Amino acid sequence: MQTFQITVDSNVLEKAKHFFNSGLNDILNELLQNARRAKASCIWIRTYIEDGMRFCSIMDDGEGIFKEDVRIALGGSDWDSEIQESENPAGCGLFSLANRGCQIEANGKRVNITSEAFTGKIPVAIEETEFSNGTRIDFVLNAEESESLEETVNKATKYYSLPVYFERTRIKRRDFLEAALFIKEWSGLRIGVVEETYCWHDGEINFHGLTVEQNFSHILLSKAREIYRVKYLTTRIEVIDCPELKLVLPARKEVVQNEFLAQLQVECERTIYEYIRKLYAHRLPYQSWEKAKTLGVDLPEAEPKLYTWVPDCLDNYSGCNGELVDVNDRCLLVDVTDETYDLADYHVFAHAWNRSGNGILLEPDPDYAGYSWYNALTKIVDFSVIVQLRDEKEPLERCMRSTKFQRPDDIRIIYFTLKGNADKEPLANKLSTDIAFISELDDGIWGGIEDVTLLITKDSETNTETLNRLLMNVYFQTSDCTDEFGYDTQREMFSSEINQLINSVLHDEDYANRQKIAELAQKVLAWETPYGKTTQITIKPGGNIDVTFID
Repeated sequence: MQTFQITVDSNVLEKAKHFFNSGLNDILNELLQNARRAKASCIWIRTYIEDGMRFCSIMDDGEGIFKEDVRIALGGSDWDSEIQESENPAGCGLFSLANRGCQIEANGKRVNITSEAFTGKIPVAIEETEFSNGTRIDFVLNAEESESLEETVNKATKYYSLPVYFERTRIKRRDFLEAALFIKEWSGLRIGVVEETYCWHDGEINFHGLTVEQNFSHILLSKAREIYRVKYLTTRIEVIDCPELKLVLPARKEVVQNEFLAQLQVECERTIYEYIRKLYAHRLPYQSWEKAKTLGVDLPEAEPKLYTWVPDCLDNYSGCNGELVDVNDRCLLVDVTDETYDLADYHVFAHAWNRSGNGILLEPDPDYAGYSWYNALTKIVDFSVIVQLRDEKEPLERCMRSTKFQRPDDIRIIYFTLKGNADKEPLANKLSTDIAFISELDDGIWGGIEDVTLLITKDSETNTETLNRLLMNVYFQTSDCTDEFGYDTQREMFSSEINQLINSVLHDEDYANRQKIAELAQKVLAWETPYGKTTQITIKPGGNIDVTFID
């Protein structure tokens, strides 16, 4: 059987210039990693000008790059077996300078390597030098890099393990896991649980100062309206000594997708749940609670808390929001999904329920379906409104545009409940109320307050202010605002129309019109009356107006 062996083509060295993007950040990261592996205790970075060009000089006090002889080989390195095993160095770091060239001093020797020399096409002269303690590498900066050098150095050394001086000033280092809520060591890594924020841009893995992006599991801890933004927990990883965690060579900007990374993903998720177990309570969705079990972390059930049910408002600025409350035996879920209902139906039901004192209505949240306390809740699954005038009974929709039923004797709501998993069929319940209203829609759109039919029982004690608020929540929607008709002005005008509708039902049309005129006079004309005078205004048919002042 014929065989062959994979080899490295000689042209690879010429293509080494393309292994890195030759950016300043890449160069700094590679040289800093080399200094650390060379057992340096400190790094100094400075700039100087020579022959009209600005140079960056990076010096360390490590073992030096030329230990025995001067040798630079693509893919080869003199790192000891411990470094080779734990970090898998690529032997390509110096080639981040291949596009610009550099000068290197180490172990009493100095070499100037041009960009062409990095391709192996020409030999490099070796000079003797007195520099013998560590390694010094100098390279040219362009104008843009000169201006941003300090910022780039700060970024590259932010989580670096060794002290770094820039132009004689020591750079302040940060703890990569300083924001961690919980830290656990596992397989040569430090796994930190952090709250996710949108301002995090440094990557999820700190490989000895080099930060790498990796998408780890995000677990929802609480919802946006509980804390004004969504709160997630995720993890950040700091490498101590983990040979199994491999970075893609040579640039090391991403993690190799291997079996260990899959195990790490699982361990990160488990660590988050271990942190949650230490909390006093949690609000995890049921599926997350179940997932924690499969990872060997037993958690108590989520706190029995849900939001109170509040019908939506047509106006987005009305603030129709519920509040988070403890679930108890007096709570019921409003789980009505019939699409034939409109906002008016829900507000009529909510008003009736609030008068009854029968308990607390809660908004369903599928995230918590499965918890024992959630499954045990009684659900309201349907309702209908019946209007009664003496011996006549009609469903609410039959009373549309009817003046006959404007002041009925009784308005009754029949609502249907399912208690946990105990009831197989919905149970009918009765609820009395004093108000109902319905609007005539045209393809789901209503024309105005004149299309609303308002019913108020004869013995209703609900005041005009409450009625007005109910109708505003259902029917008011702002249009494009102008200088003349801003949001507040539009609400005020619509509120006036609602009051006229209410007065026409509670009293009669003449009374409603008188109140409307009085309201307009109060807003516009009252301030025009001379001091100490009474103004009498007579408006005659045809628009003739007579104004008389009375002392």
